[in-house]
Amino acid sequence: MKPKYYSTLFQFTIAAVLSASLLTVFAVTDADVSVIEGTANPKPLPVVDADKALISTIKYPEGMTATVFAREPYVKDPTAISIDEQNRVYIAETHRFARGVEDNRRNGHWTGDDYALTSTAERLAMYKKYADKKPLSYYTEFSEKIRVIEDTNGDGKADLNKIYAEGFNNPLDGTAAGVMALDGKVYFACIPNVWMLEDTNGDLVADKRESLQEGYGISVSLSGHDLNGFALGPDNRIYFTIGDRAYNLKTKDGRHLYSQYEGAAFRMERDGSGLEVVHSGLRNPKEIAFDRFGNVFSVDNNMDMGDEARVVDIIEGAYSGWHRGHQAFPYFTNLVYGTRRHDTNWMKEGHWDMNSKLRPRAILRPSGFLTKGPSGLAYNPGTGLAEKWDNHFFVCDFTGSGSAVIGFRMEPDGAGFKIERSENFVSGLLNTDIEFGYDGKAYISDYVGSWPTHGFGNIFTFHDPKELAKPETKEVRGLFAEGFAKLNTEKLAKLLRHPDMRVRLRSQFALAENMENRSVFIAATQPSEPITTQLHGVWGLGNLARLKNDTASAKQLAALCSAADARVRGQAVKTLGDSGYKAGIKTATKLLTDTDPRTQMLAAIAVGKLGNKAQVPALMALVEKNNDQDEYLRHGAVQGW
Repeated sequence: MKPKYYSTLFQFTIAAVLSASLLTVFAVTDADVSVIEGTANPKPLPVVDADKALISTIKYPEGMTATVFAREPYVKDPTAISIDEQNRVYIAETHRFARGVEDNRRNGHWTGDDYALTSTAERLAMYKKYADKKPLSYYTEFSEKIRVIEDTNGDGKADLNKIYAEGFNNPLDGTAAGVMALDGKVYFACIPNVWMLEDTNGDLVADKRESLQEGYGISVSLSGHDLNGFALGPDNRIYFTIGDRAYNLKTKDGRHLYSQYEGAAFRMERDGSGLEVVHSGLRNPKEIAFDRFGNVFSVDNNMDMGDEARVVDIIEGAYSGWHRGHQAFPYFTNLVYGTRRHDTNWMKEGHWDMNSKLRPRAILRPSGFLTKGPSGLAYNPGTGLAEKWDNHFFVCDFTGSGSAVIGFRMEPDGAGFKIERSENFVSGLLNTDIEFGYDGKAYISDYVGSWPTHGFGNIFTFHDPKELAKPETKEVRGLFAEGFAKLNTEKLAKLLRHPDMRVRLRSQFALAENMENRSVFIAATQPSEPITTQLHGVWGLGNLARLKNDTASAKQLAALCSAADARVRGQAVKTLGDSGYKAGIKTATKLLTDTDPRTQMLAAIAVGKLGNKAQVPALMALVEKNNDQDEYLRHGAVQGW
């Protein structure tokens, strides 16, 4: 689920169809929850008889067509969606919100205890301690679910509906808040686990499930500060986030990852191994997405104390400054002084504010402010949308009557990024997530409105007929349906030039299964190729170097660090650092003096992975030359140290 934090009453009217006062926990203010709480079984919403009436309240780009792809009972309480290679839609549904998944504002009796928790086992013990308030059976009555729906007859509407997986009703289970279908597996984010599920017999019901990692969500904290996912990176790793319900993890290889009061961005291999924290100090980061140049961003929600929701450039080793103690401050000052104070350093020093001169240097600024209640996030894959939306991210702003899907574009700002433009893409829905189908359509989940769990929901599609008619758009669906493993090397090499980044990425991964395809990647990096093709060549070499221990590919990455295009140099040195090729240290060190700040930052981080104390003078020279002007560059130097 992708909520904001404090409850409020919104008036959300569907013209001529719905007229009700809707209470939503997702987009909330600092109101007293006990006053406006609502019930666990709200009155049913009016029946919607006509798709046309639903669509009439939605604003979307001129020239596009909107369709109701599915309504209840094909979708209920949707928090996140994902689309598999056959264009089936997987829906993460919450059925335990406020009836098994709790919030400290509705449970003042345990708030002090909750701030002391250090593990999921301790959280369970806390539930048992207060069993007189809520018996353990209360936490197991309802289950989170994954539903799969499909349009099997091609009429643009779902006609197949199955529960792919359920039974997520352990007392410790959180909100079903992230789902990703990938190559026959379904990854599911549901505190305290990241799950990997599989349907092995083709009946669209998971018969295998494995917890890739347990230990997320050591505290109850606030509604929606959950485990969210997912994004597949060009390094063939899976990226995801958690809010400040925090984590205490013992990894498969015996490492201990722990934070009591912070959220973070993680990455792991597809099988769950190699789990690591990438970026820490986040409050409530929601979904995560890559652009076509290999940069990855998330959206982090605000404290509702006058701070702003933030777009965050996810950088290795970065710290964004949040600590749940800031949220506790009003609670504890009320206990001590009898009044709620909000003047924490988060606000006084502007830890959240990219323009604050008081913000400590250890805290890396965000890339910009956008939305009031960020939720799902996706990036334009390159087919299906008009040129206007080229190189745009799309974020669901989940704020009651003001909800919208906002398109925004990032542009370089020194070693970091800033928001170059933003504009509503779709509005008039209580949108929780957006994904782009392999059929060229944008799919958006609509929570509809009643709180906390009401059994309603919609999935809408939006498409541009002109874009759908293009051969390259039509080709995408067939490629994914048939699979890339069946394609020969020549075809895969050609697809590295495809306008759809998903096609390029899967072609890259298919080629990287065989080290003999190194030459294909080298050819793709030639300056005459499109920049995106060159980058997939870089990442393909990185796949071989890191996953196949191919030294020849690592050497080629080192050579690409002198490429003419800074974007190639930057990704080459980043990938070189990931490869662990120690002989690449001289090349990485040389790029500390590159003309491009982003490349310098990525080089500094690579130096930290490949080098030793001999590189300290070069890093210090970078710090001195920067003269504290570019904090992303400063962070890179510190990380390299």
